[in-house]
Amino acid sequence: MATLEHRAAAGDAAAACRLAAELARCDQLRFRLTDTQRRLDWEQQRIAQRPERSGNNDAFKRHLDSLTRSSERLITESQHCSGVAPADPGRIAQLWRTAALTGHGPSLRHYASGNAFRMRDTLRNLDALRRYQQEAESLALRAARGGDVMLQFTLANAYAAGDEQGGRYLLAQSVQPDPARALAIFLHLQRALPDSGVANQPRIADLLSRRISQLRSELSAADTARAETEALALQQDWARADWPDSLDQRMLEAGATPAASRESCDDGKFASE
Repeated sequence: MATLEHRAAAGDAAAACRLAAELARCDQLRFRLTDTQRRLDWEQQRIAQRPERSGNNDAFKRHLDSLTRSSERLITESQHCSGVAPADPGRIAQLWRTAALTGHGPSLRHYASGNAFRMRDTLRNLDALRRYQQEAESLALRAARGGDVMLQFTLANAYAAGDEQGGRYLLAQSVQPDPARALAIFLHLQRALPDSGVANQPRIADLLSRRISQLRSELSAADTARAETEALALQQDWARADWPDSLDQRMLEAGATPAASRESCDDGKFASE
């Protein structure tokens, strides 16, 4: 961690990304371990208090064994975080933002989508969330212009639904609903989708077709024409779509973006201003 800290402080975006991912993972492991051990302690107390209700219950024994294995596995995984002090959630978000502002691809996707913020830390991150709200759309557009397919999907869903998408996805709360722009991005994605060589290609094609049909049915003729014109402009202005090796259709449906993994931080792709 000390090496990552030094490199991140020197402006290394990939190091800032990896440091944020490592700190977030350690924090999540601590949270999961505490929760699992709390549940395990509660179940063992229940056995002590009412042994006749659990002693001969096979389903309960399997449940208890599962909790025990989970606890043991989390303890093993947490050894990676030995000596790593809990990080302030604001610092983790700031590391993601610092790397994102350089255009570092994985960090830009992670931060612009809102994944840098955790629901349980909302009140401790209010100032950072206000700043995120002001810059989320421009950063998401930066990633989309660079060919980031996941951000293109997420941004299109955000424009289509706005706040109606629900409270989980921060990007949808940070943009003004614009169904015509959503249609333009979906049309761009449909035209950029190769006939083969993309994981789950038929399902993604079906999803795009459904999204486009729905928006066409809701938009006026004028807005549909505007979307068609904008889609043609996107083909000229945006970089070639960079289709990842795998896409989670359920996340695409929901308008969500997968969190950046620690390994993805080594991706050297940068999005221009």
